[in-house]
Amino acid sequence: NKIADIELTNWGNDLIVSEDGTVYYSYMDDVDWAQVFVPVDVKANKLGESIGSLNSYNANNCLIDANQLLWMNQENSLVTYNFSTEEKTEILNWLDYNVNGESISAMGILSDGKIVAYTTDYGQDGAVYELVILEETDEPLDDKQVITYATFGTDSEITEAIVRFNKNSDKYRIKVIDYYDEEDYETSFNAYNEAILNGDIADIINVDATQYKSM
Repeated sequence: NKIADIELTNWGNDLIVSEDGTVYYSYMDDVDWAQVFVPVDVKANKLGESIGSLNSYNANNCLIDANQLLWMNQENSLVTYNFSTEEKTEILNWLDYNVNGESISAMGILSDGKIVAYTTDYGQDGAVYELVILEETDEPLDDKQVITYATFGTDSEITEAIVRFNKNSDKYRIKVIDYYDEEDYETSFNAYNEAILNGDIADIINVDATQYKSM
């Protein structure tokens, strides 16, 4: 059933229902191309004042909690963003929990505050759907031996292979160290190359995106 009829003039991204039930509308600002988040006043059929914006193209499946803290999925990281301080904080890396972050198609906040993610993976046997619920715990991930894999940016096929390996291996777990930073590409790219030269970057190195590709 239609609950509101609001005329929009911007390119819309998403409708987000927050933890306290407030509906937010996100759209791309056609001046600086930032994602802007505004509450929807359903009863008055209008949009409210912006609570903030985010200068990022790589923000998917956004959530807003009761404190107006933005939660978003960035490739394989669950990240929070504070509109007031403009501070971004990585909460976790999905790969550490055997979840391919690129396969997450939706996220939500349950009534008890837990984050739930809906994933879709496509394999030889067809699509596999999972619901992942995040719970806070002091227990370690597992007691497997860690193999580190350094890369500059992620590849979907490699990511899927790592998740499958971590799920099936009883002895080893691959930990991904991704140097890519969309907000400071040059600095992160140089840091990756320098780490390779230092020789102690990781057990496995993906040189496909570096200046050492031909070595």
